[in-house]
Amino acid sequence: MKFNKRGVKRARVKVRRIIQGVEKKVKVFHIKDIFRSKNGNILSYIKEVKEIDGLAIVRLKGTIDFRTIPGIRANIGSRINKYLDMDILLDFKEVTRVDSAALASLIQLLNELKKRNRKLGIVNMTSVLREYLKITNLEFAVQVYKSQKNALDDLLGGYLRNKKEAGEVKRILFLTTSVGSGHKRAAEAVQAALDAVSRKPLKTQTDTYFDYFLPAAEKVAAKVYVKTIQLMRQVLKYVYSHQKKEFNRKPAGHFLSIPLIKKYEKAIRSFNPDAIVCTQALSSRFTSILKENGKISAPLIAVVTDFDIHPYWFNEHVDRFIVPTDEIKKEFTAFGIAADKVYAFGIPIHPVFSKRQNKAVLKKKMGLIENLPVILIMGGGWGLGPIKKAVLHLNKSGTNLQLIVTAGKNRALKRELDKILHKLKVPLKVYGYVSNIDELMEVSDIAVTKPGGLISSELLAKGLPAILVDVIPGQEEANSEYLISKGAACKIEKINQLQDTIQGLLENPARLEQMGRKAKAAAKPRAAVKSAGLIMDTVIVT
Repeated sequence: MKFNKRGVKRARVKVRRIIQGVEKKVKVFHIKDIFRSKNGNILSYIKEVKEIDGLAIVRLKGTIDFRTIPGIRANIGSRINKYLDMDILLDFKEVTRVDSAALASLIQLLNELKKRNRKLGIVNMTSVLREYLKITNLEFAVQVYKSQKNALDDLLGGYLRNKKEAGEVKRILFLTTSVGSGHKRAAEAVQAALDAVSRKPLKTQTDTYFDYFLPAAEKVAAKVYVKTIQLMRQVLKYVYSHQKKEFNRKPAGHFLSIPLIKKYEKAIRSFNPDAIVCTQALSSRFTSILKENGKISAPLIAVVTDFDIHPYWFNEHVDRFIVPTDEIKKEFTAFGIAADKVYAFGIPIHPVFSKRQNKAVLKKKMGLIENLPVILIMGGGWGLGPIKKAVLHLNKSGTNLQLIVTAGKNRALKRELDKILHKLKVPLKVYGYVSNIDELMEVSDIAVTKPGGLISSELLAKGLPAILVDVIPGQEEANSEYLISKGAACKIEKINQLQDTIQGLLENPARLEQMGRKAKAAAKPRAAVKSAGLIMDTVIVT
């Protein structure tokens, strides 16, 4: 197309008037005229609109002139406002003809985008449109790209690079339960260690299996769990031992028919993990069944969180087992699990339990009496056991000490202790569910507690001697036996034995110090870090 001096001058004047808003004439045809050609066929001038991270890629086709531009606008319709809030890339690859009306529309679009601080780009520009831009000095106002790749690299900034990196991000799904609290804390400990050791970006997610069944089921299950362990200890002991004896080595196929495991499958597929980490026996069993039946294929890592094993841990389709001790590893191999699949790293606890802090500074921070022994009374995450009885018993004893109580999620217990706080002779600090249990252990001289797997491991890491009370048959009993066998704890059967036991330990500093040393000797504080390393090795290999 040729341009003479007069034509160029007229074009410049027209463009300037459009920019200034003086001239806004655009011929608009009836809607039927816009979308139908002379032979009645439907016309379409926008082949595709694609959105990518704040960029609208508009692929045009056919003739773009004063007759078709209104049709293009109508084709976009109500979406135009949405696109004006995005960068826009116009692709003219399949455009056969343009005229000056196309240039006028580009200028209007450019002005609208500039108001919103957005960009306009053109790719596969026609030679005619290029000349229009050149003669009107607009070739620098509109970004013209040689290819769509160059356009995307510029307009999307780091999006494509991030997308490429996102493809390399490893996805790790933790399956656990909040019942008992220790299982979830083990998952959180490994996640914290992963954040510390991983040099590559990770995406992690923690799900509790009751969440897959009913939204409120976790709370219901937790209440049932609490009531069960309070009222049915002997029944629990029978059920636990019976399951160990009668366990079927092959995963139960009928599990596949229940709604819970189907929701398990759906949730796992939705996250699409590179590895699955289970910190609870039932979640490990369900996932193993899904693997056995070809429903999922991601590597499965089972993390045992007690110094004992439930038979549900024994699954052939688990790729890696992380267990507390070499003795438990032997039990796995005796069952037929390959020794190179079992790692005796310990029970994963949060890395903060490996840190030593200034005891005097912490005591001052918590408002504790500096030279008075501190007894820490715990009942796990749910605040179970005879905690109030222990407080009242020690209050009557006249022993020179101070108490810290963590009530966990047991709000009723905390309220009761808060009410009697001012009546007590013994100094008492009452906490609910805390996130600084490591600091409370650091300032304490003796812990009075139930032996959950996580608490037991944390006590060992801190070298804190323990008096074990209200031990539940099953895993807690096994944890209790392990701590006692290592010389890190002693056990009482009745709460009225507590005062004499504490006084005996406080009056024998050598024994108390020896218990602390033995606790540290049995500790495996780097279990979480080692577990994180194993998980990373697993996902990299796969």
